[in-house]
Amino acid sequence: MKKKKIAIAVLALSLIGALVIGGTMAYFTDKAENSNVITLGKVDGTLVETDTSKNDGSKTETGNTYTNIKPGDVLTKDPTVSLKTGSSDAYVRVKISYTGLTADQIAELETGITLNKGWYYNSSDGYFYYNTILTVGDSSTVFNQVEIPGSWNNGMAEKQFTMDISAEFIQSDNFTPTKTTVSGIEYVNGWGTVTIEEYNK
Repeated sequence: MKKKKIAIAVLALSLIGALVIGGTMAYFTDKAENSNVITLGKVDGTLVETDTSKNDGSKTETGNTYTNIKPGDVLTKDPTVSLKTGSSDAYVRVKISYTGLTADQIAELETGITLNKGWYYNSSDGYFYYNTILTVGDSSTVFNQVEIPGSWNNGMAEKQFTMDISAEFIQSDNFTPTKTTVSGIEYVNGWGTVTIEEYNK
């Protein structure tokens, strides 16, 4: 009986020791975290032209007013696109909208517009596309002047019309425009069904 009590006591002490050891046991552990900050880019472009009301070479973002124009006159009109600091690289296209002219008169007027190198007119959607990706610090002028048709006669006397120019920009990264080959040169020629929205700061 005494041996049995001793055995029970030893067992109890062993269990207590195991609990004590188990309660103080340490393990090799580790923990790591990463905090990722993701900042999206932007496309921010400008469209300006020479301000004809001044002779200092300054630019205007609102356009010009021309008065007392005659057939054969050459108007200074140089729509120029560029990207603002901080903008992502972008493709650019320009569209001209007219009010006050018939389709035939528009066609006559546009024969007096000579596009600068790198610009291409896509007759299927009416846009002028720039063939090169635009980067910050670069700019491109679509054309430099508009010649009023010499064929316009008294039927156009006192005629007033507007020529509104708008520019659209789209990121060049991860975007592939459709292209067309003319005289061995591959031109940007269409952006598909992308909806162009104005960037608001």
